[in-house]
Amino acid sequence: MFGVSQAAGDTSTQTGLLDGGGSNSGSSSSSSDVLPPAIGTRDESRTDLDSGDSHVFGSMAERGSSSSSDRSSTDTANMHGDESTRDSIRGDVSGTEDATADRDARNDDGSASHDARGSGGDDGGGRGDSDGDGARNDVSAYDSNGSATTAVNRRKNSSSDEDEDGDEGSGAGDGGVDGDGSGNDEGSGSGDAGGSDSTAATAANGTTTTTPGGRNVPGDQAVEPEDWGPEDSDCPRTNLTRLSKHCRVLRQICMHQETLVTHDWRYSYANPRREPLPDMPWVENWNFPATVGTNTDALKGRGPRYRLRLRPGSAFEPTAALREPVFSNCTLPLMIVADFPFNMGEFFAKVVSALDRLEMDDRVTLVLQTPMVLGLAAFHSLLLMPYSRYPAITAGELGSTGCNDCIGGGGGGGGGRSDPRVGGTQVGAGSRRAVPWSSEPVQPHCFRRMIMCKWDLQTGGGTPLAMVANRLVTAWVGAGLLPPSPVRFPGGSGRGGSDADPDPRGKSTLRVLIESRQGPVRNIKNMEELLAACKQLNRDGFSAGPFRHIACASTSFADSDGSVSRERFLANVAAVRSAHVLVVLHGAGATNSWFMRQGSSALVELRPCSFGTRFGGWPDKYMPKQHEKNDDVIRFFALNIEDLGQCLQGDIETSLRNHTARRDNVGWDASYFARDQHLQLKPGPFLEFVRHVGELLLDVQAYREARDADRLHGYVVPEGLMYGKLGITKLEEFRAASNPPVIPFL
Repeated sequence: MFGVSQAAGDTSTQTGLLDGGGSNSGSSSSSSDVLPPAIGTRDESRTDLDSGDSHVFGSMAERGSSSSSDRSSTDTANMHGDESTRDSIRGDVSGTEDATADRDARNDDGSASHDARGSGGDDGGGRGDSDGDGARNDVSAYDSNGSATTAVNRRKNSSSDEDEDGDEGSGAGDGGVDGDGSGNDEGSGSGDAGGSDSTAATAANGTTTTTPGGRNVPGDQAVEPEDWGPEDSDCPRTNLTRLSKHCRVLRQICMHQETLVTHDWRYSYANPRREPLPDMPWVENWNFPATVGTNTDALKGRGPRYRLRLRPGSAFEPTAALREPVFSNCTLPLMIVADFPFNMGEFFAKVVSALDRLEMDDRVTLVLQTPMVLGLAAFHSLLLMPYSRYPAITAGELGSTGCNDCIGGGGGGGGGRSDPRVGGTQVGAGSRRAVPWSSEPVQPHCFRRMIMCKWDLQTGGGTPLAMVANRLVTAWVGAGLLPPSPVRFPGGSGRGGSDADPDPRGKSTLRVLIESRQGPVRNIKNMEELLAACKQLNRDGFSAGPFRHIACASTSFADSDGSVSRERFLANVAAVRSAHVLVVLHGAGATNSWFMRQGSSALVELRPCSFGTRFGGWPDKYMPKQHEKNDDVIRFFALNIEDLGQCLQGDIETSLRNHTARRDNVGWDASYFARDQHLQLKPGPFLEFVRHVGELLLDVQAYREARDADRLHGYVVPEGLMYGKLGITKLEEFRAASNPPVIPFL
């Protein structure tokens, strides 16, 4: 109807675009405590298909007549979980009533359009296909002219004529396009041609349920395999009932540029009982990744919130792939929607750890929703590498038209060719091409399922970061990606570690690696002076815990233009793994500390004047808490520089004050100014603090005792160096009240 190629009678279109993750996705049958829930079934007791998570995936039910401002405020409220503004997406699970009403629906020419769901079962009943949506592999729908159009679900191997979607063959009124309940296509009680694993059980109410492994169950309680997907070595098998509550499953969905096109009958304009389209999640917060060598937040670089559009299929689709959709069952995109997607620290802590917890099949295709169709950074592909055998892509790449749009308009034109993994002929397939992110022989544009996960600053996170970092390093080492360290320290022994990742540090020389930054903010201006003083200290005699020598080196984590290539990223990992102590200014460079050797490494974070005291709440909520939550496998130390003689204005603040920068292009924010100062460190207090780090480095109990005694972190004052707890916001008042000892330095 109206050009929607997906059959109105396809039962997959009756279960909704969005499936809730977790146990709420199960069937409501009384036997659910014995049998696993059907994937994609609905519980009649549920009132919200979003499982209470409509602050991420809301409904447009009450927004049809809203102004644009009302729409914006509603979206914002939904994002923040305001329950008073949540719109539930109710599914009608009245079984017989649904089937009867929909069978009575007429097409434009007066012919009956059968929804072929049959009677006596809810959306979860009477289905035996392994993905739980009951979709047939070859289904037909009557369009507005009464002619049948066909949507073929992509299959990996049709040579055996098996149903790759799993154990279909349910006779629950799924009588094919005839709508007569005879089951003469794939709805027969004995199962389809590929249902060698399946049997059908007929209940007293007339519904028939096919179950995997030949098990019969009463009534309309459908039993699905725990893992979803066709049994093919290249196809993902993922349990969609165990997704995070921040993830949802979109069904019968196509991707075109920045638009999602749903062929779900529930949302079709041809459906007189259609439901409102669900809201798509927003990228609420992000900074534009400009080539200025620093985060653009201080330059008012915050971008407008962004999301993909969602619409139903139409009568006038721009491409052949949308006009005659082929829904791939062997490519499962996992769409990642995240705040601050171009900040490596946020992406690692919020997205990668959450993805790790999902434990997805590595045959999924990872897709990052980047605002304005921006590309991926090098760190995106490397941090996501262990979680998919395919390269990560952007939503823009997933929705790219590809070569298939070289064909003409109208009906698709061009000669089609038979695809051995698709049970039919593709329109214009001769001009299509394969893509690296899918095992399909041609680029898929439409998908039986698409997972969409939204992880922001509040909802992101999952597996402990130290475990995630271990998995990443193991994957990079196993793939032979880590180069030798670009940093050369004197005194290394080369002992320890594994054959693939040897530990070059030794046990007698404390190796200190200092980040050297370029760009307009947060530079150490006297790096050469610090390195020379470190050499002199080693010659004069150094002792800290088990260490009897000290060696210092500097490295840059970015190229001169501020970018970080794939090669540079991997070299950074190799560099930090060759050091005991990593010294950085607050920023994304501190994320590299997670890739250090655990149990014998430390991070020292330098905070310019006022940033670790007056504005200490900002940096204190990141690295200190993260490392403590991860059992201090990387010891964290903060060195707060509170001597104005060692702090210099950042270039952005200077340009604002001397009027070389326009005020409306730069944020006048004292916290930004404090964070972005340059440092000119006095070698004495700095190296004394490094000695303090070396004393505690290999003794985690002593480290924790120092933290408990408020003697872990350092404050460089004009008189020298003092120790104290983290976050002394009013340092002068603290010193006057407690009179802490100060190690004097000139």
